[in-house]
Amino acid sequence: MVEAWWWPDGPTTLSSDDEIDAMIDAMIAAGLDHSVASLTFPDQGRLPSGLPDHELRIAALGSVGGVQYDGIVDYESGQWYVPGANGDRTPVEYRHLGKAEQWPADSIISVDVVRDVVKSFLKTRGGRPEAPDWFAWS
Repeated sequence: MVEAWWWPDGPTTLSSDDEIDAMIDAMIAAGLDHSVASLTFPDQGRLPSGLPDHELRIAALGSVGGVQYDGIVDYESGQWYVPGANGDRTPVEYRHLGKAEQWPADSIISVDVVRDVVKSFLKTRGGRPEAPDWFAWS
């Protein structure tokens, strides 16, 4: 079961494709202030700090959004995102729990791709999900 933090009242748990779609629809309806969700598997790997050793952040705002993964892939720890449109070369701003987050200008993808990546994340149980491509987040 995925734990998703996107609303200040606490986490939402997701265990099916329908629940994923419903959460993303709710994020879109909430607008900019709650446009990013942080997803983890609470029963998977932890860092010495006690925090999860993996995290998928998704953004959903209207018909577009973004995807960022933080974790270990092929024995390398890092951050990656799914590239999309090039935007206007300025970072894209979303909000997670009311706080601004800057995402790369070329990270704008269709919200349908966001949905597919989250559904893949549910299947990988915390591993980096399948996506068209991943670029290093620098």
